[in-house]
Amino acid sequence: MSSVSMEMSLQKTGPHERKLLVTVPAETFEEAFKRQLQEMSKQIKADGFRAGKMPIKLVEKRVGPQARYEVINKMTEDSIRQTIENEKLILASRPVLDIEKTGEGEPLQFTVTFEVYPEVVLSGLDKIAIKKPKLAIDDADVEEAIERLRTRSANWTASDKPAVSGNRVRFKLFGNVVGETEKFENGSEMTMEIGAKEAIPGFEDALIGAETGKKVAFDLPFPADYFRDELAGKTAHFALDVLAVETPELPTLDEAFIKEKGRVEAGTIEALREDVKAKLAESAKRMLNSSLKEELLDYLLSKHTELTVPKGLIEQEVAALHHEGHSHSHEEGESCGHTAEAERRVKLSLILGQYIREQDIKLDETKMYRAALEIAFRSPDPKAELDNIYKNPRLRNMLVSIILEEQAVDHLLERVQETEETLSYKEMIKKLNG
Repeated sequence: MSSVSMEMSLQKTGPHERKLLVTVPAETFEEAFKRQLQEMSKQIKADGFRAGKMPIKLVEKRVGPQARYEVINKMTEDSIRQTIENEKLILASRPVLDIEKTGEGEPLQFTVTFEVYPEVVLSGLDKIAIKKPKLAIDDADVEEAIERLRTRSANWTASDKPAVSGNRVRFKLFGNVVGETEKFENGSEMTMEIGAKEAIPGFEDALIGAETGKKVAFDLPFPADYFRDELAGKTAHFALDVLAVETPELPTLDEAFIKEKGRVEAGTIEALREDVKAKLAESAKRMLNSSLKEELLDYLLSKHTELTVPKGLIEQEVAALHHEGHSHSHEEGESCGHTAEAERRVKLSLILGQYIREQDIKLDETKMYRAALEIAFRSPDPKAELDNIYKNPRLRNMLVSIILEEQAVDHLLERVQETEETLSYKEMIKKLNG
């Protein structure tokens, strides 16, 4: 079919959209049609005829429409292949075929519309302008971490005194939106530590002074971004029946505690401090790198604002986001948010893909294997899932793309210079939390 004579004209109908107009002379199509009938006749079994010996007119009567479809399909594929090779295009969407003329004895005319990948010109990478502070874990950070370890291991005992910060309060909760009678909480039993900052702003402060056996009542607004949409931004009236006020008894920092809870075999306070400091440093590095990666990705987008994305790629990414479970709704507002996130992902993938090619970044097979193992161990049959990842081309290619993009981000982060700013662990946490 590659030798078929076709007239082809490629039109640019948008930034990424292309329309291919194809005309196949009638005699060329008829010759291809007859060859297809002859080929298909070899598979036809009929009484009185050996395979491939049935008269062509009878063959056409039996399988003519199917043969015509096969010829058109092959000519479509051939025209697209030739266009891709000649124009050096990379398709970004599935081609859409529209047959305009296909009458017997007439030229075959059809159009193929599709999108192509944009050309990505990298910019702003000579000197990446994001801040990368130095980290310094100080003694105060270490002591606070040790105190948190002791607090997590505390024994809580009942107290007859009013609650203060650091105490735990157990209560039954009743709540309704101000002005409404229906309760969104109706006697649920809860336990909350004052100062843990696990409740909406102001709730834990309202527990200060609470006493066992007494009631506490107050009004508070829910944050505008509260996870329950029916309560977000509304002011609620809370009524609490206090069941108990509890105070913590912190364990002694002795050898037994250090070995059991601190998991430091040496059992000395000095060894515990060294271990805690090392863990804080590692934790701080992970959090900082995660923050820097997000900042880097935002920087890349800001330097490539002119980059536009084919609609087909965005639609594919929207479908992927739905599949990942990022949305439980198909409402218009959710779709808009999905589209924006999908466009962001596709843009970053295009930018990082170009960087990978220019820097000739090779796949780190060790990282690939670790990532595959992590996915496999979430499955009931890890071995079978691991085999599937490596044997299924689609799954393997998806994971390869993810790992290569991660390597590209790490490669870019190496080019970010540290600033003169030095942060302690506590300062870094405060900065990352805004």
